[in-house]
Amino acid sequence: MALMAFSLLGMVSCRYDEGNSLSLRSPDGRLTGRVWEVVKDETLVLTNLSYQFEFSETGTYTMKQVYTDPFSGNVITDKFTGTWTWGDGKKSIQFLLDNQTDVTTVNITRLSAKELWGTYDNGFNSAVELKAMD
Repeated sequence: MALMAFSLLGMVSCRYDEGNSLSLRSPDGRLTGRVWEVVKDETLVLTNLSYQFEFSETGTYTMKQVYTDPFSGNVITDKFTGTWTWGDGKKSIQFLLDNQTDVTTVNITRLSAKELWGTYDNGFNSAVELKAMD
């Protein structure tokens, strides 16, 4: 019985640098089924611009970009879709927008039920933070 408990703990223990050392949810359970909003991206100035992601269990995602047109004042919403996969033992997420060939890899430093932190390389190592909206 004790061996089974330690095996279970080993399967759900944290694999990320930041965050709790134990989670009762798998990485898939923490990532999918919720809407994530980008609250920090070192490469973007998020004034009048927001990004939201929703990851499905089937490996697809939707990205919604909402911004205010500086000339008309109209709020514009664009939606993009693509596929996502885990990389490096679920320590990274690889994104591929539909009809594109460039893969973006986010190296995860924290993944909880409410927070997703990571870095990605766009010429330099940029930090990104997302918060679950539910």
